[in-house]
Amino acid sequence: MITLRNINKIYNKGQQNEFQALHDINLQIKKGEMVAIVGKSGAGKSTLLHILACIDGYDEGEYELDGNLIKGMKDRELAKIRNRKIGIVMQDYALVDDFSGIENVMLPLDFSVKPVDGKKKGRTQKKKIAMEALKNVEMEEFGKNPVKELSGGQKQRVAIARAIVNNPGLLLADEPTGALDTKTSDDIMRLLKRLNEQGTTIVIITHDMEVASRCDRKIVIEDGRIMSNPPNY
Repeated sequence: MITLRNINKIYNKGQQNEFQALHDINLQIKKGEMVAIVGKSGAGKSTLLHILACIDGYDEGEYELDGNLIKGMKDRELAKIRNRKIGIVMQDYALVDDFSGIENVMLPLDFSVKPVDGKKKGRTQKKKIAMEALKNVEMEEFGKNPVKELSGGQKQRVAIARAIVNNPGLLLADEPTGALDTKTSDDIMRLLKRLNEQGTTIVIITHDMEVASRCDRKIVIEDGRIMSNPPNY
């Protein structure tokens, strides 16, 4: 599903404070895998995540997602890919606190990207789709609650529901358990594992070895270089 070939990322290129964040990254992730990308703060994990999410570009190399080369795509094409193929879960949830859970989950459905079938969905249909996503993360009974009233674990479940509402093939999770206690972290990892068993390819960015141990494969990144990348047979 994902192939990276000799990816290099340089910030402030040509300036005095030039910094190379990624060095010749080569990586393959198969459809249906659950992979952890592990490294300390500053290792290049977030930069790699932003490239995988088609949020940030890269200076050299090739990124192929589902057989499509990403480099050179126009902003509108990248927006379609983000909307249809990729779900993103952030450590800080990135939810709108004054919105209800279901209103947050509906947000991706409101993006002004032409639907695959060419038909725009009405609000009633969007609510139904959003509620199905909340059911999938066992949060349907909290759908009407303002997000600011929810616990950290509940917020993360709503964030996951929002990420999967468009049925993306790829789910990217950036430190999804970093702000949670041990029990809640375990619940979130069980949920992600279940979503993976349903067919979603999942990439988790983490510094937590316990989280990484629950994935199919652990890729270690250090100083912008991949140090360990075992195959998944």
